[in-house]
Amino acid sequence: MRRDILSAYAASISKVLSWVIVSAMLYRKSPDAFAILALVRGTLGVLNYAALGLLPAMIQAFAHVREAEAVAPVTIPVPVTAPDGAFQLSYVTPQTTREQLARMKRQSGADQRTQSIYATGMMIALYSMFLGGAVTAGCAIFSESIYRIPSWFQHETKTLIIFLGFGLILRWLSDPAGALLQTRGRIWIDNAIQLIAEGFWVVLCYLFVNVNTPPDGALPLIGLAFCLASTVLLAIRGIAVRKFTCVSAGDDFDWRLMRPMILTGLLISVAQLADYLYSPTDYLLINHLLTPLDLRHYAPAVQIDSGLLMLVTA
Repeated sequence: MRRDILSAYAASISKVLSWVIVSAMLYRKSPDAFAILALVRGTLGVLNYAALGLLPAMIQAFAHVREAEAVAPVTIPVPVTAPDGAFQLSYVTPQTTREQLARMKRQSGADQRTQSIYATGMMIALYSMFLGGAVTAGCAIFSESIYRIPSWFQHETKTLIIFLGFGLILRWLSDPAGALLQTRGRIWIDNAIQLIAEGFWVVLCYLFVNVNTPPDGALPLIGLAFCLASTVLLAIRGIAVRKFTCVSAGDDFDWRLMRPMILTGLLISVAQLADYLYSPTDYLLINHLLTPLDLRHYAPAVQIDSGLLMLVTA
């Protein structure tokens, strides 16, 4: 329990600290580029709602399966007669392969239910990926209308939007694996994976920004680094699920599970909508009604606010 709590705080700190470090590196390079990064990052937060609250919805669904597993089944005595011939027993030996073990575990109703929830969650994530891709493409195409950005930053801003948007999409594609790890006694492992991904992003940004990169060229590279770090998060979470569970994203999805999971996720997303109406909306108002200098002053204040909020996030 202590390990889970400490790892949760470490993961929460890493998410805030990574943005603080990257923002500081970019601010030293160009305050204007930093303001654009904060503006795009804040407004692209709407993509988190395109994920339909998948992670908490799946955690709730997996938790119900764990509750069912904790209830001891009622055993009814069955009369046994002598078999007519030899029959094969299913048990684990040193020669049992991983595929055979997975097949044996899926024979129980609870394991089949877990498999169905995981496959259904992956299907929802894939469907929502198209919605997120459309939102990202729309933001990139109409960025000149959405944001008031200097002409010499227009192309770099479009590239940044695409990389950040698809990086967020890759992260929510890894949510089903994260939910499964967290509900199978592997909370600290999933938190460690998130910590690794955040650290990898900071290292990539440091290498990209500090290698003779002009101020306007740093924006696309930071977006590229975020996209690569999200790919690492998706890959490691997938490997961890295969290693610690016998669940895979197969063809066992259940259309009957899709509706309650989506409804639960939407309810959670609507409850969190007030967060988006706070600082992201302020970014847009400052960008259109005030000066770039005001935006540069407001963005660090939001970072401080996020750091204070981190005390209760984990």
